[in-house]
Amino acid sequence: MGGQGAGRCARRRPRRRGPTARHRADGHYQSHHRIADPSHADEEQIICIITDGAENASTDFNPHQIKELIEARTEAGFAFIFLGANQDSFTAAETLGMQRGNTRNFAPSGPGARRVFEEVSGTVAQQRGRTPEERLFQKDELLAARIPEGEILGVEPLGQEPNGRPHR
Repeated sequence: MGGQGAGRCARRRPRRRGPTARHRADGHYQSHHRIADPSHADEEQIICIITDGAENASTDFNPHQIKELIEARTEAGFAFIFLGANQDSFTAAETLGMQRGNTRNFAPSGPGARRVFEEVSGTVAQQRGRTPEERLFQKDELLAARIPEGEILGVEPLGQEPNGRPHR
């Protein structure tokens, strides 16, 4: 285990080897999984897209096709959450037909990623605790009550530490 090459591997930084094909991933997921059949809407599915905003090299789906898929699922009762770093997430989500109240930005950092998963987990738990009528009413505003629109997840306000306590 601790051979000569171990130190070199541990110090190596991951490299991106090509462009990102997020539209391809979104489209194939929606086309080939249970959400391809909108009759599964009674399962109250919440689809969460988390993206770093890198170039989209998809050749299988274009933004218009993704928007059509998302709009069809939204009309069937599904909810979509869009969380993005390194971009204007609100514009990107709107282009794909997602609701502003389910969209937020996050910092491209460890604390940003941790906060994204904490908020998605809390949001889904909160939504599951609601009555069916409340769920339907809230599905376009899942993040709005938890996270102010201008907040960037993972960036702490001045004078505050990452644990939420005031800096002394």
